[in-house]
Amino acid sequence: MARNIFGPTGRFGPSPPFLAPDSRWSHGDTDTIIAFTGDWMPARGRRIRFENGLKRFLCGVDLLVANFEGVSLRPPRAVVMQQVHGEETFSALTELAPPGRIVLSCANNHSADHGFDLFCEHVRNLESRGFAVVGSRERPFIEPFSGLLLAAVTQWSNHAGSFLAGLETEADLVRDGLFQVLFPHWGYELELSPRPILVEKAREWLSRWDLVIGHHSHTPAPVTALESPGGPRPVAFSLGNFICCSRRRLNSWGIVVRIFLGKESTGNYRLRRLEWRFSRSRLCGREIRVGLADACPYFPRAAMP
Repeated sequence: MARNIFGPTGRFGPSPPFLAPDSRWSHGDTDTIIAFTGDWMPARGRRIRFENGLKRFLCGVDLLVANFEGVSLRPPRAVVMQQVHGEETFSALTELAPPGRIVLSCANNHSADHGFDLFCEHVRNLESRGFAVVGSRERPFIEPFSGLLLAAVTQWSNHAGSFLAGLETEADLVRDGLFQVLFPHWGYELELSPRPILVEKAREWLSRWDLVIGHHSHTPAPVTALESPGGPRPVAFSLGNFICCSRRRLNSWGIVVRIFLGKESTGNYRLRRLEWRFSRSRLCGREIRVGLADACPYFPRAAMP
């Protein structure tokens, strides 16, 4: 409760150091560009407007991956803290990319708010609009391109959600011979630095996954690199909020990540570059304006690369 009043805490620090905003991981041609955004919270009837810098950062990506927090259909009855999206969310998504190039994760703590039947209708609604949906127990991963696996799992659910892909299933989703990305809904809300147990869990994951991109905390957390048996590998502990209609500044910050993949002579994908930027979602009357930010007040400039 105190964090909702006074803002995010960094008391579990020190945080792992941020990677440089543009880091090189291997040399060679780029075949595929994938962008990741954090939590898309409901806009509650407000128009979402993207600033030009953000649109340029996301322009031309082959795949856009987002955490779709909540459901897309009006439930028969309300529950506390429910998250229900309207048409304005779909208008915003399709402004950034065609539906066929967007993957929406339903592995989060609000997807099960209204039970299994409404969840199934929600997934069918997303798929009928052309989006790929990942993160259910039935479909915990997808292969959007040959040689690439994207898995979505959740540590949390506010209501009984055995039909969601749980964090405990992560190791069962690994497939040999693919470039593997884990997109977990995990960690603790409004915490800026990952707890030591999360750092160790991420290090364990990176022994099996090539890249980990997390979300859930509603605030950014470091994009860094951890050692693995295969050498250093990148992890974004939390992308924070991408869309948020709260008037409170503490919920307005996020991170956007863009990765560049290339194929080796073996035909396997390899990470070439990783870029990240802070983002900010601001409430302006009946609009939510979302853009890139040079800095985030929670992370002193002196501590940044």
